[in-house]
Amino acid sequence: IPSRYGADDTIGAANEITAAKVVEAAALVREGRRYQRAQILDEDSPAQMWRYWKHSLLSDHAFPERGLGVNGQTFLEESIAGALHSGTHLDGLGHIGIGAHTYNGHLFTDIIEAKGLAKLGIEGVPPLFSRGVLLDVAALEGVERLADTAVITADQLERAAAAQGVEVRSGDIVLVHTGWGTLWGNDNERYAASA
Repeated sequence: IPSRYGADDTIGAANEITAAKVVEAAALVREGRRYQRAQILDEDSPAQMWRYWKHSLLSDHAFPERGLGVNGQTFLEESIAGALHSGTHLDGLGHIGIGAHTYNGHLFTDIIEAKGLAKLGIEGVPPLFSRGVLLDVAALEGVERLADTAVITADQLERAAAAQGVEVRSGDIVLVHTGWGTLWGNDNERYAASA
């Protein structure tokens, strides 16, 4: 299915976050509160399927006797190996497809290279700053957490917005509360079993 943003489009709905939308969102700020929305990845993080996360601290140049230069510069370095598709993340439009095709009709075989995606990678997504809307689907359904196989429908999202008295507008960034985030770090085995 061709994108409504044109045959050459590579950012999808991010096109809706116009300069005017950014100005509108900035005008909504009344307090300087910030909220941590990311999950910290470490070796104990829940891993679905074959995924893993390994962080190593390289400290060989942190010892004074191994310092560099006339002022004995010391430093730490880090090494990370693992699957980036774990925890909180933003997918590029090349992540999901139907059959042999991904976003905007691109064939996977045309955009996959040994070093990554030639098109539709996350590096092509512009910085996202817009009005945020949280839709609490778990609360709408009267549960602490949606079931493993629950499918969130457009109707549920519309009902959640109506129940909360919010309007989702073009260019908004919508976060959906399912309740599953409460398991992260508390019941990793249950969290990972939802894959």
